Amino acid sequence: MNKLIGIISFIFLFLFGQTVGQKADLTILKAKAYLSQKKYNEVLQVLSQKQTLQSVETFKIKGLCFYETGNFINALTIYLKADSIRKNSCSYEIARCYAQMNQPKQSSNWLIQHLSGNNKRSEFDINTDKAFEIISATNEWKNIWKKEWYTPSEIEKTAINALIKHEKFTEAIDRIDKSRNIITPKSELNALEANIYIGIKQWNLALTSINEAIESNNRNDTYYAIKAEILMMKGDFKGAVDNLTHAIAINTNEPGYYIQRANAAILSENYALAQSDLALYGQLYPQAPETLFQLGKLEAAKGNNLNALDYYSQLLQIDESNPVYFIERAEVAYNSEKYELADHDLALALDLNPEMEKANLLKGKVRMYFMDIETACFYFEKAIKLGNAEALKIYNEKCRK
Repeated sequence: MNKLIGIISFIFLFLFGQTVGQKADLTILKAKAYLSQKKYNEVLQVLSQKQTLQSVETFKIKGLCFYETGNFINALTIYLKADSIRKNSCSYEIARCYAQMNQPKQSSNWLIQHLSGNNKRSEFDINTDKAFEIISATNEWKNIWKKEWYTPSEIEKTAINALIKHEKFTEAIDRIDKSRNIITPKSELNALEANIYIGIKQWNLALTSINEAIESNNRNDTYYAIKAEILMMKGDFKGAVDNLTHAIAINTNEPGYYIQRANAAILSENYALAQSDLALYGQLYPQAPETLFQLGKLEAAKGNNLNALDYYSQLLQIDESNPVYFIERAEVAYNSEKYELADHDLALALDLNPEMEKANLLKGKVRMYFMDIETACFYFEKAIKLGNAEALKIYNEKCRK
């Protein structure tokens, strides 16, 4: 494993600069990766290696490390430095620190500054933030909410996002139709529509909406990422790669974009790009299930079945809760004529989720190899009911008397 990661890392050094113009900051990416894993000491160690890095982004990462470990004084100091670089960039974080230090006046003043800006948190998010529990009964806190801080547009966007989050898509559609002339800017209205249509799996409508969002604002990386998600569902893997490349060009320091693009690149048979993206992501999350999963998919796509089986086996030692992992190893095992392993993995996958069409199809194929025709046909029937066309073809050829 270490040898393979080393090879990939070497390829990364050569290819990564070509794919994204060497704009990504590996220090920031590593810091974000450690932060997502709550490895706060490692975050601070990585950032300390680059003392000249004095940006709002790095200060916010440092500040959060101190905050999460209860060192509110150091967190406050760091956040104040960031806010001096870009006004109101850390007003909310500063308010949280003062609240944790039981200084309601200072906390309220900074929260008012945050609420006076353009990128404010929702009232629900603020009032449910545990950071403010200690001052929530004070007069300073109560006085904040005597004023209406939110525009009608902000209120509607918050409400619609909440409906989407709770998968109440019909209600979200009704609400967005009624507030179409209220929500601004237009790009955010279109993005909300796209997310609603994604929720109800109306891919063409979702694509139209997100295209309109991008037309209104072509500097929002999340819009390109949303479009890539839609294109993946439509089977346009090359288009997904192109849009994730746009997202990365705008925001090079978002780790998730690289693993998403690697997945799309594998499916579009752009193995060099997938290799370079996985080399980067492997440095950030070397033993993460998603890293091993995509490395396995890449090796399988290239026909390196033994390497693929090795990655999937490592993956399943870490996480046996996802049926897809068993299905992918089973497919490689089947293609490698390791039928016992394939049969074993498919049984485990179907125990976890019996309603997966690919698992039922493969299980039928494996049982057919063992000449267990009755059982094979049973699984083909299940796959057919789940909408699998290949299972129907095999069933008509092998199972009909």
